[in-house]
Amino acid sequence: MTSRQRRWDTAHTNYRTQYEAALSPDPGRRPSPILLSIAAHQRTRIAVDRPERPTWTGDRIHAAAIRLDRDHHLDLATVWPYVWLILPDSGRTEITQARTALSRAATLAAWAVLYTPLALWWWPAAALAAATGLVARHRIRTTTSAYADLLEAATRLQAVTLSQTLGIPHTGPLTDHLGDTVPPDAQAT
Repeated sequence: MTSRQRRWDTAHTNYRTQYEAALSPDPGRRPSPILLSIAAHQRTRIAVDRPERPTWTGDRIHAAAIRLDRDHHLDLATVWPYVWLILPDSGRTEITQARTALSRAATLAAWAVLYTPLALWWWPAAALAAATGLVARHRIRTTTSAYADLLEAATRLQAVTLSQTLGIPHTGPLTDHLGDTVPPDAQAT
């Protein structure tokens, strides 16, 4: 994990350099927007936020929790069961479909692993295992990203409704510190 953290730190430094240069008041000193986009893409390929999990997929879901905590002081693990209960059917369906797609992608990855030993007896299985593994990797990343986005979006959209349902006084839009208004005994549940 430390090598991923070092690579991310380097990519993040490059992104910040490009970003700060893009803010330059002198238009002649601004880099091409393409360079900023490339720097952001290189950083995101490693992880959305600084890696803290052993895999990209773990970091991707963790990034949603980090952003909710950083932006609104909401602990995703704590509030998610409550959010799930008040979600409209359309939201539940979307999240369930994303989770099912993620499970199917993981199953495909398992098949790639199972094809690998077969290559010792039948050489075309090596190509099959490699192709299945590449497709599975792409699907896992895509579905994990969609699933994490849906978890974060559902929590952000339902946070105010949840606070009102739990009897926590809150009016207006989602504020920076909505999670600070949750009583400590409710956070422990």
